[in-house]
Amino acid sequence: MEYFKLDPDEKEIAKFRKHWWVIASEMGFLFLFAAAPIFILFSFNFTFTPKLILFLIMLYIAWIFLLWITGFIIWTNYYLDVWILTNKRLIDIDQKSLFSRDIATLRLENIQDVKIEIMGIINSILKIGNIHIQTAAQSKEFLMRNIKNPEIAKEFINQAHQQKIEEVKTVKVE
Repeated sequence: MEYFKLDPDEKEIAKFRKHWWVIASEMGFLFLFAAAPIFILFSFNFTFTPKLILFLIMLYIAWIFLLWITGFIIWTNYYLDVWILTNKRLIDIDQKSLFSRDIATLRLENIQDVKIEIMGIINSILKIGNIHIQTAAQSKEFLMRNIKNPEIAKEFINQAHQQKIEEVKTVKVE
């Protein structure tokens, strides 16, 4: 999964991903959609002829195939969404759709404030949250959505930011 090249003196500190609950909730709807035709079919009192049964089975197989492709796209988008923290920058790789991806970078010295937002009971229990990073750059806010353990991620970002600030303050005179 090498979408970009790190600088020669740049080191990866941490990788952050979305919480597993994000994909589980999306896939749960697919399972409901897979079961729905069966419940609908048996809720009505039809007389089934062999040709109708064959047609309904073929239609259901096509429906399952469509849901399988949708599940693959959901999994791909989940798996390829990643935030990478290095000693120089924070890289946001956002998989928009199957063949569309945004890669944004934020230099650590441009960070002004890091804020965590956790909303809801499930998010509090499962430790899912958003991280808002205020910057001094043109785009004022960098947003990391549905990240697992946002408190830990915030600590990593703050530590890397502090190290970068100290590095910038230190001037080597030879």
